[in-house]
Parts: sequence; structure tokens; C-alpha cells
Amino acid sequence: MRVQEWRSKFGSVPGGKEIVALTGEASADLRLLEKGDVIICTPSQWDVLSRRWRQRKNVQTVALLIADEVHLTELKTRIVALGVSLANARGLGEWIGLPSHAIFNFSPSARPPDMDIHLQSFSIPHFPSLMLAMSKPAYLDNLLLHAAAAEEQADRFLHVEAEDLEVHLAHLTDEGLKETLRHGIGYFHEALSKQDRRIVQRLFESGAVQVLVASKDTAWSLPVSSYMTIIMGVQYYEGEEHRYIDYPVMDVLQIIGRACRPREDERSRCVLMCQQPKKDFYKKFLAEGLPIESHLTAMLHDSYLAEIAVKTIENKQDAMDILTWTYFYRRMTQNPNYYNLHNVSHQHLSEHLSELVETTLSQLMNSKCIAIEEESNEVSSLNLGMIAAYYNISYVTVEVYTLSLKERTKLRGLLEVVSSSAEFEIVPIRRHEDTLLRLPVKLDASSVNYESPHFKTFLLLQAHFSRVQLPVDSLQTKGSSLKSAMDLALNLATTKALTVADSSRPTRAFVLPQSPIRATLSHRAYLDFPLTNIRISHSPTIYLILLQTPLPSLMALLPPNIVINVKRPYSKLSRVWRKRINRGISPADGSGWIYIIYRGGGVFKVGRTRDLRRRMREWRWHCPGVLNIFLGAFWTPFTHRAGNIGGFS
Repeated sequence: MRVQEWRSKFGSVPGGKEIVALTGEASADLRLLEKGDVIICTPSQWDVLSRRWRQRKNVQTVALLIADEVHLTELKTRIVALGVSLANARGLGEWIGLPSHAIFNFSPSARPPDMDIHLQSFSIPHFPSLMLAMSKPAYLDNLLLHAAAAEEQADRFLHVEAEDLEVHLAHLTDEGLKETLRHGIGYFHEALSKQDRRIVQRLFESGAVQVLVASKDTAWSLPVSSYMTIIMGVQYYEGEEHRYIDYPVMDVLQIIGRACRPREDERSRCVLMCQQPKKDFYKKFLAEGLPIESHLTAMLHDSYLAEIAVKTIENKQDAMDILTWTYFYRRMTQNPNYYNLHNVSHQHLSEHLSELVETTLSQLMNSKCIAIEEESNEVSSLNLGMIAAYYNISYVTVEVYTLSLKERTKLRGLLEVVSSSAEFEIVPIRRHEDTLLRLPVKLDASSVNYESPHFKTFLLLQAHFSRVQLPVDSLQTKGSSLKSAMDLALNLATTKALTVADSSRPTRAFVLPQSPIRATLSHRAYLDFPLTNIRISHSPTIYLILLQTPLPSLMALLPPNIVINVKRPYSKLSRVWRKRINRGISPADGSGWIYIIYRGGGVFKVGRTRDLRRRMREWRWHCPGVLNIFLGAFWTPFTHRAGNIGGFS
């Protein structure tokens, strides 16, 4: 939605401006950053790119950064923080560094058009019955149609001629949406195609359709506003905890804010339906601001790991100093009970922070992500830590990969390990979805947890690799959709391959990085691995490729520019080995597999694996800090067919 909005704004600029959206994959994002004039991204995507801002010139040349609700411009940083009403807005402003006269905290009722908010409570504990009771006053979807039909006014919500509407309906793919739109009612959810969403948006904004039913997960992406918003319930089922939990307050405020059309209406309305015990809470927070607290401790390990990787933290004292600049440290002194503190004296705070730093760094060291020098208390990032920081992967995930992957790990085991990643814990499980997740094959029911988000991810990955079309109303919800799983799986699979490379254990993990893109687990995907723009350390990266012959040509593996731009004095050597590869040399002759080292624009070394270990030690002296990445370890013989091998035509 934001990408289309910015493209429409800058589409008429003379000369044109390139508007791009980051993907979350580090290598692709670096190319997009260089290509685009206006970059659209999430805060987490920008955080990954800006961690190495000293080495990335494109990051340094950004003239204006608008990150969510914060604006940064020019060399002297100017921060304009815009947010909801807060009870502790002054403390937040002082932490940013604002003087008291620059802090403005308005009442939650301060809106462009005045809003009338009605609270309607229900004393029904059973959730399905509660939803049914709420649907009666709201007249949602088919109930609304039936009520209108009963009064012989089935099209009362349709303000356009049927002939004109059919022109738009012909382009829809959702048959149910076509039927409801014919009566002036549309719906909007995450699984709708982009084209269907645009058509619904256009019909609602033009006034042709008067009622729009939207899911909670579209609160932040819904591109329309209205005169009145009805919030039918403030709870959703949390599959991880197997209970109903309340909507985040920010989501409720965002939904309420959809009732805002200052150019068309003098007033707006909102109806909030909730359970009776929650009525007083929402009555209070809609009239007063709520305090915000820090949750840094939940993400402290990964935050430290990222700072250690870029050498912002080089010793334990640096780790302690960084904490004193955080909002977490400020709130500890102002609300100690929330952070399990019984005393806010300087000594108690120092002891608490010291224990927190020691525990965090020790756990990172035990996971083999960092190294700690006992005498000097200096900390440095190991290869696994660099990998986790580069791909924005949790240290827990990297540790699980290191402990779980073995030389004999099969393909199913690889998928299970990827599915068990900590990043997939947020995949929601809806109520009664465990019956949908049961496979039509014989499984040991005692060994499968159908209500686990990791098992659901396991099935989503299999569905993608098998190219199975999932039903729209079953698995494709926000956070659990196939696209969301694939966005994470691509980085996780690459991390898995690099983790294996660091441990020097060639396994089938090298199949996975390209599988989410190709949507296949075919053996032909083994050779199709991207060889460009993967940088782990400040030094030039070395790519190591192990080849099992026969191969038709070196060109079948390496992009043409790598072979053409071979740096001297290795150009002659590479031509010799290209001829030998073309002839097909069997590893059975005792000389071992062929290896090719690609480094920064040309072939760096070509040789046999029998002397690889000795030469690797020599090259590390010349390239300190270089992480040698095994981009391919091909353990299975390939059959050469005319014009095609390993997925290359």
C-alpha cells in the first residue's frame, strides 16, 4: 500500500523517481538500495542494513530517513516523534533529549473530526456465543444481507447501477466477494489477491459499496477510512498459549482511527463491543493515555550480538554503558516493581545490570556466537555470531542448527530443524486448526503436536515445495501465510547452509537456500545457488565451491562475468582447469574433488581438495578475519544429459 502511495506521489516528477520496497533479504536489499531513489521498508529491515553503515556507502548517502514515526534529516539529527497519547510522554521525550517546551501530549479524544465512541458490553463467557451475540447488532456479512432482504430492500447498500458494477466484478477472482459486492457489501482480508483488494478499495472509496467487513490483521494496511467503525470484539485466539487474548492497545486505536474523514464529515463514530469485565478498562484508556514500558530484556541477546558484530561493543564495560543509554534503564528507576527491582539505589542498579550483562554474554558465548577474553574482558564475534547478525537471525536458532545438523541428516530432518527455528514461534494457530493440519498419511500421533506453530510451519514449507494450493480460509492468514513463512525460510535456510559451512560438515543443508525461491526440493536445485553479494566480514569474502565431476563446463556453474574477468595470475590456471573439467575428471583417480575459490570479481584459486586444508591455512594468514563460505558441497553424482545438468539449461 505504501509503495503504491509513494509511486503515485512521485510518478509525475520530471525525470521520474525509482520507488522500491526492501524484501528483508540482505543481498537483494543492498542492490535495491543502490537502485532506488525512494526506499520503502520496515524498521527491522532498515536496522539490518544500517548495522554496517560505515562499510556501506549507499546507507551513508541517504538524505532523509522516515522510519515509521520518526524523521531524521541532514547531519544534525532532527527527531520528530509522533505517537498516541501517553501517560509518561515527558519521560519518553526527555530520554530522546527534548526540552520540556518541545513535548506535546494531547488527549486521546483530540481528533480532526470529533468522534462519538459507544461502548457496548456483553456478559457472555463462551467465545462463539459471544461472537454470535455481537454479530446481531452489527449485521455483518450475510446477516446484513438477510436483514435487508427481509425488508425487500436487498440492494439498499449498493449505490451504483448493476451494469456498471459488473465491469468491475468481471476482474475479481473471489466468487464469494462477487456475490456480496452485488448487494453493496465487501470484505477485506489478508488472503485476497492484490487485484481484488484494489477493486474493493476503489468501490468503497467511490461510495458504490456502503459496507466493508475487514479482519483485525488489516488494521494497519487497510487503505480506506469511513464515517463509522464497528469493532466487533477485542480478543483473538492465541495458538501458542491456547487461549483468547486481548488485542494490543495500539491495534484498537488504529482501528478506531479508521473512522476519520475530516474533508467529508464533521463528526465520526465508533462502536466498540467487548466483554463486560473489559468495559471499564477501555473506558479509561480511551480517555487517558497509557504508560509504555521497555521490553529490551526479551531481545537483549540479539541486540548485543548485532552490536558486537559491528564492534560497537568490544568489552563488558561497553555492554554496560550501552544499557545506561536505553529507555529500559530510565524506566527501571521510575517503575522498579515492573522490572523486579526492590531498590533503586546506585549500588543495586549496578549489581542488577552487571548480573544481566554477565548472564547475557555468557549465554552468547555458550552458543558459540562470541568469544570472551577472561583477563581483559574483551568480547569478539565468532563466525556463527556474524552469520546471525548479518541475516538478523536469533542466536537461539543458530545454536539449534549447530547442535542439530549432522553429516547424515536427511531432507526431512533439515525441514524439521528449519521449522523449529525460534522465528516461527509467532506463527499463530487458530482454534480447531489442529484437525486441518493432520496429514492424510500414517503418522505416529504421539510424536506430532498438531497445535504447535513449528509443526504448522513444517506443513507450510512442504506445501510450498510441493506447490500445493492452500485453501484461502484455512492457512493463509497474516503471520501464518505461505509468503510470511517463505520470507523467513529464505534467510533461515541460507543461515543453515552457512552454519554447516562453518562446521565444515557437508550435508544436504545446501539444498535449502534456493528451495524457497524455486518452490521445489528437486535435486536439480543443488547447483542453483546465488554466488553474489554475500558478505559476512569486513574483509573480502572467499567463496569455496566443491565440484563433483563430470560437469559440461565451468560456465554451467559460474556466471559469465566471473569467468571472463579472471584476475591474473590465475587466468591461465583457470583456463587449464576449465579444459580438464570439460573432459570430466573422476575423483577416483586419487586427486580429490575440484575446488574453485571466487573472490571479489575473479577466480582466486583453482585446485584439488587433497591439498585444500593446507592451502586454507595459508590463505587465512593473507586474509585475516575472512569467513570461508562453502556455497556448494555436492555429494550426489549427477547424470549428464544433453544440454541440461543440475537445473541449468
